[in-house]
Formats: sequence, structure tokens, C-alpha cells
Amino acid sequence: PEQRRIAAVLSTVDAAIEKTDEMIKRTERLKKGLMQRLLTQGIGHERFKDTDIGRIPAEWGYEAIGPYIDILTGYPFKSKEFLDQGPGIRLVRGINVTTGKIRWDKNITKYWSEMTEDLEKYMLQENDLVIGMDGAKVGKNYALVRRVDLPALLVQRVARIRTKRNLDVRYLFYVISSPIFLNYVLRVNTSSGIAHISAKQISDFKIPFPPLEEQKKIAEILGAVDRKLELLRARRERLEKVKRGLMNDLLTGRKRVPEGV
Repeated sequence: PEQRRIAAVLSTVDAAIEKTDEMIKRTERLKKGLMQRLLTQGIGHERFKDTDIGRIPAEWGYEAIGPYIDILTGYPFKSKEFLDQGPGIRLVRGINVTTGKIRWDKNITKYWSEMTEDLEKYMLQENDLVIGMDGAKVGKNYALVRRVDLPALLVQRVARIRTKRNLDVRYLFYVISSPIFLNYVLRVNTSSGIAHISAKQISDFKIPFPPLEEQKKIAEILGAVDRKLELLRARRERLEKVKRGLMNDLLTGRKRVPEGV
């Protein structure tokens, strides 16, 4: 009987995890569909025109992002002078930039000992867009810098983008995270060695260009879906932690499941 009670408790947690997984999958499908529609059809348009990425609203532009961005590639720090732990300033290297976020795993995070005047322009700011410029996943590694990522310095082979007037950085982030950018990278990358994209090629990247207010609306809609995904993934992590704790307690007898539960 106690075996059955333990199994019932753990099965309840498993069911909650499975339900959360299904909600994550549905939300990811929703986001994919919304991105495809919003980035090519916009909001409430009736007239369209043909471009080399397909049909887009007739009122939109379609042009390279170069004139609308400030792009900078990272500083060529000497890797032998990296520190494995702080104090110091964290370094954003290519390995730190993953799909949609900057990761700070202990085994890959490196630090620079001190800030000097020549490094000031490589200091990142909140909402900077960073893009990994080479490696097997070029075109798939990009992130918006969050407040929790700072302070941090930009390292070579990573590009930093700040948008100027008429281009919303969150809108650009979603275009970069769409197949539009990946297909472009695959098209311009002709190297037979390590996959690579240059700062000029990033500047030459052409995007659908809605008016600024529509860019912001599109980014806000997709941002709301992303926030929901973050909550669901955090919930899943909490449930996994609960399950591990229950297994550790119940399967060792440290805690007992009362009769009638």
C-alpha cells in the first residue's frame, strides 16, 4: 500500500510536468505561426507586393539594415589573460551567445581583470543585440542583452548592434530570430571552412520595414508570447525540482506518505 501511495504522489507531479510540456509546445507553435504572419503580413493590411522573401504589405519598405544600425565587433582580447573567476568584468564571447539569450555557465564564463579607457566602447548596454559571427550555429546564435548580463565586455567574433531612429531593436531581434535571417546567412556564407558572417554582411541584411509604430506593436505581441514561455519553462523547472526532492525523500523513507493520501 505504501508503494502505491508513493507512486501516486510521484505520478501526480509527472502529470503536471507533462501538462506543462504540452503547454510549452502549444505556445511555441503559436509563436512560430505569429512570427511567420506578423513579419510578412503585418497587422491589418490588405494590399501586398512581391519581394525576394515573398509577399509583404505594400506600405512597407524592404531594405538593408545598415543605415539604421550602429554595429561593432568585439575587442581582440588575449585569451591567455582571461580569468576563470571574478572579480572582474564578464566577457561575451561567441560561446556565451546562444539562441535567444546569453548564457553564463560556470565552465565557459571568463572575466577581464580591469576596465581601461580603450575598452569603454566595448561595454555592452541593456537591449544591445549581440550576434555570434562564426561557428556551426552561425545565424542561430543571437540575444538581447538583459540588465542581469551587465556589466560585460564584447569580445571579437561577436557583433553588437544598436538601432537608430526608425528601427525598433525588439522588432529587429524577432526578424533576426526568424528564418528570414537564417536563410540569408546560409545564402551569403560561401566558406568551405568554418561558417562565418561579417559585419558588412549583417549590415547588408534586408528586412521587411514596417512603420516604427507597427514594428513596436509586432514586437510587443511576440514579446507577450515569449513572456508566457518564460513562465511555463520556469514552472517546469520548479516541478522538476519538486519531483527530485520528493523522490529523494519518499524513496529513502525520510518522509512517509500518510494513509488516505
